Amino acid sequence: MENRNNNWCSYYYILDVLQKQNKKYNYVFYIDSRCFLCNHSKLIESWLVNDKNIYIGLDPTVKYIKRQSNPKSVKTNVIIFKNSEWTIDFLNFIINEQTYSPFWKIKNGYETAFRKILAYNYCNIIQNISFIKDFNFNNYSDNIIYYIHNGGWVLSLTDNQDETSNETIANKFIKINK
Repeated sequence: MENRNNNWCSYYYILDVLQKQNKKYNYVFYIDSRCFLCNHSKLIESWLVNDKNIYIGLDPTVKYIKRQSNPKSVKTNVIIFKNSEWTIDFLNFIINEQTYSPFWKIKNGYETAFRKILAYNYCNIIQNISFIKDFNFNNYSDNIIYYIHNGGWVLSLTDNQDETSNETIANKFIKINK
């Protein structure tokens, strides 16, 4: 980890959990620290609509993304990983493959690496991934009440440098959930 941005630690931890827990968990739900779980009545299992190894949301800022058969613009801040040999192999690949070393020190470099793996279908990822095309799975919204009341599940803060905007959204979310 010493040569990487701290965002990569999540993949190391997920891999560790999958390898050392003797299949104790069927799935590992990863949620970034800049996200809020909004809809507590919707179960994680409701997103597992087919037998895939990774369940991931799409980036709604990409025009026509729902029409693409292999959308490469995914949001890696919320992922459901199945506890499988394929997932363990995939995480080892993304962590150790030297091709992705230019992204190791960049903030969100893990997302760039993930998208490149999708683009070239390394590890047969396309056959092992479920693209969640419902933007309520994971999205950014400054209209929190509307997002939550319309089925929003995970609310993501933005990655831009506008910390004031993120703080405002976070405070609104906290106020709503008191």
